[in-house]
Amino acid sequence: MPWRRPRHRRPRCLPDTTASWNGPGAHGRRSDTATQRHKKPENYLSAVARSGHGLVEERALPRTEQAAEALMMGLRLGEGIDLTALSERFGIAPARLIDGDRARMHENLGFLSCSSDILRLTDKGMVVLDSLLGDIVGADLIDAA
Repeated sequence: MPWRRPRHRRPRCLPDTTASWNGPGAHGRRSDTATQRHKKPENYLSAVARSGHGLVEERALPRTEQAAEALMMGLRLGEGIDLTALSERFGIAPARLIDGDRARMHENLGFLSCSSDILRLTDKGMVVLDSLLGDIVGADLIDAA
């Protein structure tokens, strides 16, 4: 995975949960708001002509859901997530962000690396990312997301 090498860093927008794409079916996250556009191109174009945008849904994201998305997106990056910074940003204790016991188990199995509050996936962990996320993301956050 070349983008995981330090010299091939991905854009920093992912951990900040600030992503917005345009077009039919697009989902977006901007600060504390989630958006979704019409999926069918003809419905999207009708909505744009009628109201100037193709949004079908726009809703506020609770802080727990914002934290869950930042954690899940950030773990996809080679540099990982700074749990202290994430905790401070969302006002959620690090112990609520991740299940520490499960994270230690996966670290012992070689799927995760954790040093000085930086949690990152190993190459081995990246292959089973979705399963790991369901196992280590805090229960409070899973219910929110």
